[in-house]
Amino acid sequence: MLPGTGQALNGRLRPALFFGVPTALVLLTAWFVARSDQPTMLAARLIAPPVLTALLVLNIAIFAWRAVAALQAFTDRRYPGRPGRVGVVGLVALLASLVPAYRASRLDPATVLRD
Repeated sequence: MLPGTGQALNGRLRPALFFGVPTALVLLTAWFVARSDQPTMLAARLIAPPVLTALLVLNIAIFAWRAVAALQAFTDRRYPGRPGRVGVVGLVALLASLVPAYRASRLDPATVLRD
């Protein structure tokens, strides 16, 4: 689920750019960082506690961005019909399927941000 894709599929250019451009910038930045050094040096820098905390905060922000993009595409008012129960259940299931990936890190965001 790439933010901006649902808006583009709905034919909404401005929201697609609004959600897609920041996503593309984050992906480009990640690509440049990954190419900036040797893999072992990059891994050594990434496991430093301050960097891990920053990555956790970034990960939470990206999750929120993805959720907002999905909700915006789902509730597009351009179409007269409102999403039914099956659509709402599908959206909740989609967003809930993203949570295990964030929980798999076994890091409690409240604990990390407090420290």
